[in-house]
Amino acid sequence: MKYTNTICLVMAIFSVAFFSRCGSSADPSLSLQQKASKIMDEGSPWGGTGNVEVLASPTGVDPTELENLQVSFKTSGDEDWAPTFFEASGADDFLSSNNAIWFWTGSGTDNITLNEASVAELTSVDVTDLTVTFTFEVSASTSGGRIAGFDGTYTVRLK
Repeated sequence: MKYTNTICLVMAIFSVAFFSRCGSSADPSLSLQQKASKIMDEGSPWGGTGNVEVLASPTGVDPTELENLQVSFKTSGDEDWAPTFFEASGADDFLSSNNAIWFWTGSGTDNITLNEASVAELTSVDVTDLTVTFTFEVSASTSGGRIAGFDGTYTVRLK
C-alpha cells in the first residue's frame, strides 16, 4: 500500500508537470505586448491574395480593393520583441507605408499607432497565431484628398 501511494504521487507530479507545458509555446516571461509582437513578426507578412477577409467597410466602397493587402510587422526580435517597422502593400489607397514605424498605444494590445503611414492608427487589434484583425479609419482630409471616395471605417482580418 505504501508503494502504491508513492507511485500515485510520482505519477500525479509527472502528469502536472507534463500537461502544464502542453499548448504553451509562448515564453511565459514575455509581456502581453511582447507575445503579440512576436506572433505578428513571426507571422509576417500577413494577408495577400486569398488571405484577406474584409469584415466591415463603408457603404458604397468596393471591399475587393483590399483583397491583395499584405502587411508586415517587424520587431527587434529575440529578447524584447519591441515593435520597429511596419510595411503595407497591395492596397495602396488604404494602407501604404514607406519606412513606417509601429508601436503599441497604451499598455494593452488593442491599439497600434503608425508613424509615416497613410493611416495613423489601427484599433480593435486582435492577434492570434493564425490571424491579425484590426480596424482603421480612412479620411480624405488626412491624406490630402488622395483617397477621396474611400473615406470611412474598415475592419480586416489577415491570415
